[in-house]
Amino acid sequence: MCCDPDATDSASDEDESSSDEDDPDFVITAVKVIWLTHSTMAKFLSYTFLYLLISNLSLFHYCAFADDSKEYIVYMGALPKSDYSPLAHHQSILEQVLENRLPSDSLVHSYKRSFNGFAVKLTDRERKNLDSIEGIVSVFPSRTLSFHTTRSWDFMGFTENVERVPTVKSEDSARDLGGNGTHTTSTAVGNLVQNVSFYGLAQGNARGAVPSARIAVYKACVRACKEANVLAAFDDAISDGVDILSISLRSKITLEYFIQPIAIGSFHAMQKCILTINSVGNWGSSINWKQCSMDANCGS
Repeated sequence: MCCDPDATDSASDEDESSSDEDDPDFVITAVKVIWLTHSTMAKFLSYTFLYLLISNLSLFHYCAFADDSKEYIVYMGALPKSDYSPLAHHQSILEQVLENRLPSDSLVHSYKRSFNGFAVKLTDRERKNLDSIEGIVSVFPSRTLSFHTTRSWDFMGFTENVERVPTVKSEDSARDLGGNGTHTTSTAVGNLVQNVSFYGLAQGNARGAVPSARIAVYKACVRACKEANVLAAFDDAISDGVDILSISLRSKITLEYFIQPIAIGSFHAMQKCILTINSVGNWGSSINWKQCSMDANCGS
């Protein structure tokens, strides 16, 4: 909208003169309102800047923690026989060692059914704080275990196009993705199949060890096998009362008993008269027999 400068000035003079007659304080009042508006805006901007600054600092602190934290397993031995709440005890320990965080934000697993302990994400400083806590047997990193698999499917001529039991692509499913769990299950509890041979050799009947047995599957590996998850599977399986535990995983290094989750889980299973069978691998003469004997498990 275009305006005539002269017309604007005259209009302003008329407005001011009429305002002075009706309300002598009009100009002063307008100035006060403008000043208050600018002051309020300045406060708003300062509060907004302060909020953004705090938010960015919090985000920076969170990212720094996320990059610095590692997953640890805290082993505390057998569960006490008296009235005892493992989860409450674990949370109380974390309240003493965590820095500016809640236990619920860091706790990964609480082992409370068959033995005592927990898995938690800690920084190096928080890990050192655990050294002064009584009742802790060992604290060690949750490493990644490797699968023990074979070339059985390819050796037998089963290509990828052969129809198999479809897998469920879900985090809630305990079915395996590579077929190793399926064929080891059939070795244990497969039904009787008559007139089986290898190109006419060794003809007879084939079956699993105990076809009438039931299978309980505990999902501990999702693309990788974290030791904290493996120990959680032991905790559940022992409490559920299984008779035999079979585990086809290995550690790449030899570890002492109290920092080896498979050894810890096998020990507590043995206390409940549950046999644990841990495969020794498929490497022939390169097998680490010391590792096998340390796990107190049998080879497959």
